Amino acid sequence: MPIDLNVLAEIGTRAGRLAQEERKRLATELKSDGSLVTNADRKVEEFLRTELAPLASETSVWGEEFGRDDEGSNGIWLLDPIDGTSNFAMGLPTWGVSIARWQDGQLREGCIFLPDLEELYVAAKGAGATLNGEPIPAVVSGRPKAFELISCCPHIAPLIGSEKVPGRLRCFGASVVDGSWTVTQRLRGLYGMGERLYDVAATLVLATEVGLVASYTDGTPLNLPSLVAGTPIHRPWQIMPPVDKAASSALQA
Repeated sequence: MPIDLNVLAEIGTRAGRLAQEERKRLATELKSDGSLVTNADRKVEEFLRTELAPLASETSVWGEEFGRDDEGSNGIWLLDPIDGTSNFAMGLPTWGVSIARWQDGQLREGCIFLPDLEELYVAAKGAGATLNGEPIPAVVSGRPKAFELISCCPHIAPLIGSEKVPGRLRCFGASVVDGSWTVTQRLRGLYGMGERLYDVAATLVLATEVGLVASYTDGTPLNLPSLVAGTPIHRPWQIMPPVDKAASSALQA
């Protein structure tokens, strides 16, 4: 079923504003895996679960803080209410809200809002991607140059092999930031490992719509059915520009 992207964008924006308000009375704790969670993470996910339900009937939710339900007939919402929680809690602007929908074996829509940076990204399969309402241009094909920036956290680089990593490495500590800035080509490419689908689903929708290619580092496509079943991305993966126009055309087909 089609989703009203204007309403999706409004929900994403309101979720980000809610997080900013909750930060004024910040409370933090550690989860069992050692990661940080705040009052805002939980408030935002509760908000999104309530607001997204009427946007698409018969959908379910998989969110970072409150788990998942079985996929509904119109798919499942993939939510990271605050990606970059440590950045958020420490007062850095590099964090955001990530929303995407999976239906019938495909990622359909995605929305990322970076509230402190006032950047709102929205995309739908086959409909292009926008930043603050303006179309995001298609990426230029070709291998990243040595002076261009690549998102890659320090613990991932050795797994790839430094001789295989093009460009200058940067890591902003939030998948939504590294991902959306790759989509806008402030970062020419991205390497990752260990994320769950709700961390990167919106980024993947955006990336596909501007012609970027997501794959494991050996070039094989991401196993999305495995990821939507709950398996983390268990080996190094990447989002990169296509190597030539033929590759870009194949991606869009």
